[in-house]
Amino acid sequence: ELKSKVIDNNQFKNFLELVPDIRELINDFYTSRYTSCLNILAKIKPDLLLDMHLARHVEGLYEQIRCKALIQYSSPFVSVNLKTMAEAFNTPLQSLEHELASLITDNHIQARIDSHNKILYARHADQRSGTFDKSLTMGSDYVRSTKAVLLRMNLLRNNFIVRPNSGVVSSSKMEMSD
Repeated sequence: ELKSKVIDNNQFKNFLELVPDIRELINDFYTSRYTSCLNILAKIKPDLLLDMHLARHVEGLYEQIRCKALIQYSSPFVSVNLKTMAEAFNTPLQSLEHELASLITDNHIQARIDSHNKILYARHADQRSGTFDKSLTMGSDYVRSTKAVLLRMNLLRNNFIVRPNSGVVSSSKMEMSD
């Protein structure tokens, strides 16, 4: 989404050429170079605080960008060494651990932290059982639809057709009922 709406957008590209720091910030975020991204963000933060419209949103935006970066960094892995992650984010280990704990409690990251070994373990759903459940559901749907088709074919073959009552009674039916 970032690539299609910002990086590859020709109209927005012209704007980004005017502010090279923002362009580098976005490119670094997109390419997962979080140290560089957060350093640029820290560098431009004083300028952003001077903007009368943006100033009250800077802290919240900074926090959201950092949280999104933490989520993106940890999402592809089953386990992440917190020391390596702290180096990548240029932050103290304890601070990173607290940030990750708040993301876990807010349900943004499905993981648990091993504080003793300093490792973040992801809680990915068991894909094997999920695939098995989906295949069972698809199989039962297939059996149900196949039985319905076979029933319809047998009814048609034996000329067992139910037609709706039209409300008009034919004379031949009246004679038989008399």
